[in-house]
Formats: sequence, structure tokens, C-alpha cells
Amino acid sequence: MGKTTIDRRWLPLNALRAFEGVAKHSSFTAAANALLISQSALSRHVIALEKLIGAQLFERVVDDHDEVEATAVQGGVDDLT
Repeated sequence: MGKTTIDRRWLPLNALRAFEGVAKHSSFTAAANALLISQSALSRHVIALEKLIGAQLFERVVDDHDEVEATAVQGGVDDLT
């Protein structure tokens, strides 16, 4: 069974900005602060992107300060290329 091709022209821009922010900061909370949006809104954008491409992009871990840390999932980011 072949890999599904995604037309990149239809990827939501806000979801891509959220993805980039989380990848850059390795934290949903820090990315949300940098993008001046709530952490829950940022999380919804990333989840929408994950559903669209059919792959998990980040592993989420909540630290002692309730900050959501993110680690890229092996293979998930490859689905965007």
C-alpha cells in the first residue's frame, strides 16, 4: 500500500506556524507564548495537522511546572516532507 501524498497548498498556515513554534522551542507552552496564543489553541492547531497528515508529530510530556514539553516523533515529521 503506497504512501498518501498531501497537497501542501492545502495545509493550514496557522497549524504550520504552531508546528514550527513547537519544533523550535521543544515546548507547547513556550511556543504558545512566542506566538501570542493560548497553549490550548496551539495544541488544537498541532492536533489538526496531525489528523490531516495521519501521523503523530510530537510526544507530549507534562513537566513539574505544568509545562507541556514536546519531543519529535521518529517518522512523524517525515510525513510532512
